[in-house]
Amino acid sequence: MNNPYQLTGYTANGRRTLLGTFDKHGQAVAEMRSRKADQMNVYVEFRIAKVYQYQINCFNDKGELVKCGIYQAKAQADLAYQTLKAQYKAVEMVYIGGLGDE
Repeated sequence: MNNPYQLTGYTANGRRTLLGTFDKHGQAVAEMRSRKADQMNVYVEFRIAKVYQYQINCFNDKGELVKCGIYQAKAQADLAYQTLKAQYKAVEMVYIGGLGDE
């Protein structure tokens, strides 16, 4: 998956800005430290988040949602889908957006 980590900066008044996306967690941490050390820094808080792209929903016999999982890569979601398909009446995989993983 390309760029699975997003760095977001928050100002004192709560405004948030996406500061970048990175392939590795260490790259996001390095960028955050660089921005913290910058005297022109306007952000009081930083957050690094993983980007998830696929959601799997599992339904019982009544059609009620009983389990939900999120996955970064299509391969992870496919494997979970095959496993859960044997356990639940209906299973659906939904692409929920994010960055491309292939």
